[in-house]
Amino acid sequence: MSRDIPSSPIRNTTELSRDHINTLPFELISYIFVLSRGVRESTVDLNPLNLGAFPLVLRNVCRKWRQVAEATPCLWRTIDIHVTASQVQAFMQHDQRVLQKSSTLLHRWLSLARQGQEHDLRSNAGMDITLSAHNTKSRTAPLYVAIITTLLPYSRFWRRLRLVIHSSYLRYLHTTPGHVPRLESLQLMIVRSASTPFRCVLDTFSDAPMLKRLSVRGFSRSMWDYVKLPWEQLDELHICEVENLDAVHAIGLAKSVTRVSVDARIDVLGEDLSDDYRLCHDSLKRLEYRGSSQWGFHRNYESMFRVLQLQR
Repeated sequence: MSRDIPSSPIRNTTELSRDHINTLPFELISYIFVLSRGVRESTVDLNPLNLGAFPLVLRNVCRKWRQVAEATPCLWRTIDIHVTASQVQAFMQHDQRVLQKSSTLLHRWLSLARQGQEHDLRSNAGMDITLSAHNTKSRTAPLYVAIITTLLPYSRFWRRLRLVIHSSYLRYLHTTPGHVPRLESLQLMIVRSASTPFRCVLDTFSDAPMLKRLSVRGFSRSMWDYVKLPWEQLDELHICEVENLDAVHAIGLAKSVTRVSVDARIDVLGEDLSDDYRLCHDSLKRLEYRGSSQWGFHRNYESMFRVLQLQR
């Protein structure tokens, strides 16, 4: 006597996965997304111009995941904007199309990142942004300019900003002073032009009430008078690839700073610090100085400490 074999309760994979997704609570999916992003440290996953970036991939799985991803602002608030070699190649062939697409992708990402922040000035709110814009080839310059101009309307939401930028692009980084109310940390890594001195006033960061930590790298002598920064309110200062006189000048401007690190790697003849020069600083508690260059130890290694009179 034969008996009927019961049919398998296992359904097809698509139907099963769809049912499981639909049964998970909205908040749980959001939490899983945030945890998953935390273990992915690649800058590729933080680049709005990369269609394979982690938040964008999540967004494209299904309608529910799209809704969850778009309603989870912290997925989008860490941003690393850089143009890849393949994008440069595509821009060379289809400049206007790539220009429009890049602006659209960046605007969409930033719009999702700023959700719920309009009136939230807490220290954990805001965007952490890295922008790499140091390619100065004339044909690709419009792409970098478009990226910078798309970024500027969101300046009120910047919390930490790291700019690896050619000095020729600084003139586009202009917004009304006071439009960076959340900015706590600023890194200006300048790739400068040896032939063209910087002569454009940059006051975007002159009124940044929350700014306490500043890193500058590669400032030329002409830039100190044109880049306006709120020196007196700084607590931590990092200076790299500047001449010693400029480092001392910056320490003198930062009257409330408690920690300073100096990496003087530009060795220009005739820039010795005078033994008669003295700079008194009451708040400075820690000073780190690295004065080596490709020719050995910097000649002002001891002079830096002779000119500084620190509170005991």
